[in-house]
Amino acid sequence: MTSGSLELIVLSTGREALFFFLIMTLSLQNVAESIIAIAQDEDMPTSACNGNACVHRDDGISMGLVVAGDYDISFYFKDSDGKLNIRRATNPDKALAIKVSPALQSRIDQLLGCSGHWLLIRKGQPEVDWSDQWHQGPEDHLEACLEDHWRNLSLGFRPSYCGYSDYSNMGLVGLSNYRVLVDPQSTPDPHNGILEVGYGWNGRGVVLDLRYVPEDVLGIIEALEAYPLISEDDHSELEWEGVSKLWDEGTADRVRTLQDLGECIFAVRRDSAPWEIDALRDSLVETLNEYPTSAL
Repeated sequence: MTSGSLELIVLSTGREALFFFLIMTLSLQNVAESIIAIAQDEDMPTSACNGNACVHRDDGISMGLVVAGDYDISFYFKDSDGKLNIRRATNPDKALAIKVSPALQSRIDQLLGCSGHWLLIRKGQPEVDWSDQWHQGPEDHLEACLEDHWRNLSLGFRPSYCGYSDYSNMGLVGLSNYRVLVDPQSTPDPHNGILEVGYGWNGRGVVLDLRYVPEDVLGIIEALEAYPLISEDDHSELEWEGVSKLWDEGTADRVRTLQDLGECIFAVRRDSAPWEIDALRDSLVETLNEYPTSAL
């Protein structure tokens, strides 16, 4: 290698152990050890540093290299199929030289065309003040995550179709999608990659941690762009429960609703009226979509 250069070789076999070999030239003897190995094992550290160089491992999804000097850096990613990918970066101003692993980049690319907002997750909690983040892309947060070595920060995505609040435009569809995603029976989440967050008027939503969210959930979010409902069955059940709840609020409310619709007030006696009078059912569903919290 030429003087002042540094190479990082990454051998990756999916969820198996990862080994990072940091090979330095004689001109970088101040960095001390010539080889740093990190295995993807719970008993091993997530990072190792010597002198001016640091290698960070995080469950095979994210990887960053921080170098404090004026070096040329080569990143070698060997995929499970044996293909060798090479990325290069230069750090002439002693800035952070950072890269995102192909696995994490693939997850980011998968959500780039989806409706939603990118945000930071700090110490396991999504940041709730999104006013300055809603127009930012993932690259605006990645540098902070990599500088932090993913210790306290992570990259999150809040999908627009998976939350609800009164006066929002998602109504029962957003509430149903939210229910499906946070229900462990419907959507297993072994690594706690689906986080809940409050927003809007009495609302709730989900934030996906890009490092830990299950792969199939990313596919679900992508599919919502074509049809914004995860489960027809859950939505139908939610609508039935909500209509029944509104109709059971009291006789006075029933009479007022029927009068407003110009329907016979004698229907007030029947619990089955919403399923017999289309205009009544449609009116109650309209209310539920404007105030989805009334279905809870």
